[in-house]
Amino acid sequence: MELYGCFMPVKEPSFLPSFLRSKLDYDKVVSSWHNVCALLTEELMKTHRDVYLDFRQRELFHLLALGLAQHYGLPSVGLDLTDDLKVALWFAIYKATYSNKEPVKAELIKDEDNEATIFVFRCHPRSVFRYSDLVLGIGAHRPDAQSAYFNYCGWGLAKNQLALDLACAFRVDASFVKELPDNYIRYLFPSKEDDEVLRILLQIKDMYQGTELGEMMEKIYL
Repeated sequence: MELYGCFMPVKEPSFLPSFLRSKLDYDKVVSSWHNVCALLTEELMKTHRDVYLDFRQRELFHLLALGLAQHYGLPSVGLDLTDDLKVALWFAIYKATYSNKEPVKAELIKDEDNEATIFVFRCHPRSVFRYSDLVLGIGAHRPDAQSAYFNYCGWGLAKNQLALDLACAFRVDASFVKELPDNYIRYLFPSKEDDEVLRILLQIKDMYQGTELGEMMEKIYL
């Protein structure tokens, strides 16, 4: 597919979810993350009285399981979006390195790099939800810090569905860093001591060491 603007053909931008990039078995991934999220819920109920009603019984629990998995580094059929321009800017001008051994690191793009882009989407309400609307108060600090939304856009034959929702895009460069707070990375990626969901996911990962699910959960990054 090609998009046309100003009489110049350009290729359709690629917004493929991590599940598709990883070429995993969808059914296996869905059931795995759903079970992990169920275990997560059981643990959260020990310290949050309303988790069962406010979290486990929601009709979007199945998708929320995929959303949380995606946001903590596991493959899913969706992508993370944000409505916070500072968050979008940080991810555009920094090249992040993710690890399950040490906290996220990032390097500011070089001045000569000219591909840093902030994309703006107009998504149908049924294809996206905001984390804080469903996980308020349970300690999902990474999605909260990033004012995160989850867009489930890798279904069916139209695997690049998010490209259809692209409204506009604009370039940024390293000079925009002055618009961001100092040490913003530590705010965007709270440590496991400050992120209850991350802490519990790491405990669940240890439970599955030596299994296929345990191998997939090695992708959880700090």
